Amino acid sequence: MTGIMQNTSPLGSPSIMFLTLLSSISSWKIFVDRGIPGWKSMIPCYGDYLLAKTIEEEQLGKKLAMAKGILLASLTCELVLSLSVLNTADPETGAYAMSNTAAILFLAFAIVMFAALIKTVIYEIRFCIRFVRYNNAQSWIAFIWIICPALALSYFAFVHQKLDIRGITRKKGRN
Repeated sequence: MTGIMQNTSPLGSPSIMFLTLLSSISSWKIFVDRGIPGWKSMIPCYGDYLLAKTIEEEQLGKKLAMAKGILLASLTCELVLSLSVLNTADPETGAYAMSNTAAILFLAFAIVMFAALIKTVIYEIRFCIRFVRYNNAQSWIAFIWIICPALALSYFAFVHQKLDIRGITRKKGRN
């Protein structure tokens, strides 16, 4: 077998699995450190809302959770529609045919998904900058958060906590 699927692992890329695990552990620790049960960090949209609430940005948290929810819902609809199209092969030719209605729905969900993706990225950038400012961390962490959220979360969960000894970070209010 040749092509894209030839060199893929059945479990996915080990680096993606590592970053996902690192992100989950870090999110759990950040939630526990802020007095929120860690399991709530595993709920996709609700976890974002709660984390935004801890930095006094509840409205931004609602917008981010809504954008991510719409993105996940439209992605799910796209997948269901794709699977239904794949199950409707023409018995005579074996070709897959998409009806006009399915094509219009597919396009509509794609447009909604694209718009939700753009809004999610915008709100995620705003959130990570405000989270970094609220925690009095170095501004370069916001850039890392945009590139690889798992690394930034692990920084806040494990490294940033150690800086509290000097009394430099984690003040109750904003400056």
